[in-house]
Amino acid sequence: MIKALPSVIKWSGSKRSVAVELSKYIQKSETYYEPFVGGGALMPFAKSPKAIASDIIPELINLWNAIKNTPIDVANEYSKRWHRLQEDGPSVYYEIRDNFNKTKDYFDFLFLTRTCVNGLIRYNKNDFFILNLLYWISLRVVLLVRHLKRDKCCTFTII
Repeated sequence: MIKALPSVIKWSGSKRSVAVELSKYIQKSETYYEPFVGGGALMPFAKSPKAIASDIIPELINLWNAIKNTPIDVANEYSKRWHRLQEDGPSVYYEIRDNFNKTKDYFDFLFLTRTCVNGLIRYNKNDFFILNLLYWISLRVVLLVRHLKRDKCCTFTII
């Protein structure tokens, strides 16, 4: 039996916690269709040689295509943004959010889904991503990193 995999994309309303149970109802077929892919929790359970996933959010689909086609680029782009946040603090989050609202860059989208409050994706009526940084966690990480760097006590990696 396949276990639910850790999420790449943090997604509100994820089926991850019930994926194993839901997988019992996925029948073997020529093509598996996932109309609401979100975080992709059910995709590993497809009992088909081919799968088609869709969603209404273009940035999400573009991100999944990048994960499929260039996963190393996705990891590197996320890492760059994450390390900038750790180095420069919360203003980086808002800079990335503003850039996303102008460009709909899917690398920015991934970063926002992993760092905004509870991974909730919310847009206003102007189609702008509106949620804030999960500040208290990020602030604690930034302060810890600055403390460790100042004391030069150890080498560390933030994951």
